[in-house]
Amino acid sequence: MRRPAPLLLSTLLLLAHTTAQSEDAWDQGYEGVRALMLQSRWQAARAALETLLKSNEGKPYAIADRQSIVADHQQCVFWADVQVPKPETLLSGKLEKHDAATGQVKILYTADTLEDWREIRDNLLLHPLTWRGAYTVTISGKAYPESTLGFFWDLGGQGYYRAEFGADDVKPRLFRQSGEKETPIEKKDTPIWRAGQPYRAKLKVDKAGIEVLCDDKSVWKHKRDAADGIYMGLVNGNYEDIVLEGQMEPSWFQNLVDEELNKQREAFNDAYDKEKMLPAWLFVEMAADKVPMKHDFTKERAKSPDAEEVLSWIEGGNVKDAAEKADKLTDTDFVPADLAYVRALLLQRTGDAEKALPFAEQAMKELGEHTYMRVLMAEVLNDLRRPSEALPLLQKALADDPGSDDALQALFVALLRKSDVRGAERIVRTAKTQHGMWSEVFDLDRMLAMRRRGPAWPRHFVATSSHYEVHSDIDKRICEEAIAVLEESYASLRTQFAEVAEQPGAPKFHVFLFSGEAGYQEYNSQILGQAVPHSAGLYSPVLKQLLIWNVPKREDMVRTVRHEGFHQFLDRVMIDPPVWLNEGMAEFWETAKKDGQKFTGGQPRPDHVATLIRSKKAIPKLKDFVYGPRSDFYRFAQQRYAQGWALVHFLRKGPPANQKIFQTLFDALRAGEGTSKQALDKAFAGVDWAKFDTDWWAYVEKMAKDK
Repeated sequence: MRRPAPLLLSTLLLLAHTTAQSEDAWDQGYEGVRALMLQSRWQAARAALETLLKSNEGKPYAIADRQSIVADHQQCVFWADVQVPKPETLLSGKLEKHDAATGQVKILYTADTLEDWREIRDNLLLHPLTWRGAYTVTISGKAYPESTLGFFWDLGGQGYYRAEFGADDVKPRLFRQSGEKETPIEKKDTPIWRAGQPYRAKLKVDKAGIEVLCDDKSVWKHKRDAADGIYMGLVNGNYEDIVLEGQMEPSWFQNLVDEELNKQREAFNDAYDKEKMLPAWLFVEMAADKVPMKHDFTKERAKSPDAEEVLSWIEGGNVKDAAEKADKLTDTDFVPADLAYVRALLLQRTGDAEKALPFAEQAMKELGEHTYMRVLMAEVLNDLRRPSEALPLLQKALADDPGSDDALQALFVALLRKSDVRGAERIVRTAKTQHGMWSEVFDLDRMLAMRRRGPAWPRHFVATSSHYEVHSDIDKRICEEAIAVLEESYASLRTQFAEVAEQPGAPKFHVFLFSGEAGYQEYNSQILGQAVPHSAGLYSPVLKQLLIWNVPKREDMVRTVRHEGFHQFLDRVMIDPPVWLNEGMAEFWETAKKDGQKFTGGQPRPDHVATLIRSKKAIPKLKDFVYGPRSDFYRFAQQRYAQGWALVHFLRKGPPANQKIFQTLFDALRAGEGTSKQALDKAFAGVDWAKFDTDWWAYVEKMAKDK
């Protein structure tokens, strides 16, 4: 290759420097736009973004950020004009009184305005609000119906209480319902009202007990044992007038507003015309052609129908059957290197990276220049907690095969996990502008936007502390409350589990508290491809974000903050700990109580103990559980969470020998030397697993008796 003449060389260097400067200026300008968005200054953010576009017209790096630009501009336009609805406009009943500061509320319903209520099991009408303090529910009417009316309260996982007033052959009664079992508390001989009579009944609930009054006369009184119940409502029937009054949790109103805003945003997004709202040059396709992928492991490599079937199962996601069949394949089905690759791939995907490694190393000897082999080896190394070895493999794979989706995505995730957001941003931009991979990086672009600024909220409140940055669309007070919980937990976790080095300039932990479940689930679906039903929060180790939604009771939110905050803490302490340990310790820690100057976990969990006793035949042996794959844990989540909590409890609170096992395991995982399996082998060396199982079940059964 000819060396450029001196003048030409200097010109090229100047051009390269100018281009780099321009791209850096663009990135800095865009950061300014995002900063305005985080302050909810939507008009200013829109103006800044449009000005930035004008000054970078036609630039490749600007066009490469098209997806992010469209999404951000769309948000600015929507939130600048949207009117946040008042909760009273979203109720089917009439809000007669509401004090946002204290939570005091009074809501009136009639027979025609019961849309807020929903029918659930056992013919009950559930109201979605939950109470923070004492409350009353009053029903009244001119004519008692032919069917019984009544109240229920403290509905939760352990059952509920119910009062029925009777009608015809149904006698008035107060009872406790738990599953199929009814436990009578008190009965009356005749109905309190006959059909057609005027009636007025009131349920009064406070911390100590309940009272039911009929026509202002006390009929039932009982001490309150709320257990884990938080909901109340009515026996389904023909009601005339209903009044709810008391001190409520704010979460119901906040969720209603969140749901309504999400509906409005979906409608706006459907109507938003990006090509009319933004400059035409932004939508001009770059000249770069799509770079073809160099290497792929196709079905043509199969030498038999059995081998083809295994590859078909892998393609369809059926790795369990594929793994079982691949174990029986021979060199007549694949050439040796290909067979080693297939076995390594299936072992890695079924969660056994230790067994996958020798097969991957065998395949690397002949297939080491192939992209799919480099990516697989990197995934195995990451699973074995060796990311420093995996990263160069992925960088080499993408450099040699820039058209590979797998290499691009794997490197993108690896960079985000090590908090190199700028590096991830640049490889995505290069994939578009130089390699024509616009559609292939669509989801990666979205992930980058989420990592940079979190969810799109109309109002954005932030509170910061030494270690945390908490964001919410509720109010600043809840951010400050969460920070207090997190910092207190952090201090205790550091002293009890791991002294984390306080590195100057270390990024703060990022936490996002959503006002409603709708926004939380919509954000989750962008991360995971689907919502996560029945979850109150999660931690994303890729985005480095702790996400929590505004569950009905504030104390439950605090527990979720502590649980997910533990995952976030552990992510900085060690790489990819065994799932049972990670989740079991989070369950152990979420109920922590203050003991003197520090928090300690391990409080009784009757729910987990009951699950274990009830599911005893389905609970795996402890050795299988300890060494089991991640997929099994989440497939049987209810039982496995309970087992993880109980095993951690057994190790942390059990005999000294157990506590030594825990500390050895924790120290080995934190040191990061060797694999997770090697850390488990070291901690559980010499354990008599049969005796360990017996002792553990005795420990669980004792907790059941002591509850």
